[in-house]
Amino acid sequence: MPSEVRAPGRLVVMAPNWLGDAIMALPLLSDLNRAWPATHITVAARRSVAPLFTMVSAVGDVLTLGSRSGRDTLRT
Repeated sequence: MPSEVRAPGRLVVMAPNWLGDAIMALPLLSDLNRAWPATHITVAARRSVAPLFTMVSAVGDVLTLGSRSGRDTLRT
């Protein structure tokens, strides 16, 4: 079994739905960026927490998820 995982070129992270949980997930993004500095990280998040991730330097893009009904699922 290899000791290191090869870095992906791009990575999408699904954000938690609630603000407190989203804040607790921020160290993960920093750890991913530190482990794989060349990887482009995109966070997919609900509209209510998406602005938080735009302030994180480790995040390249934020995809805002739409309504639960399935309409407008992703917004850029």
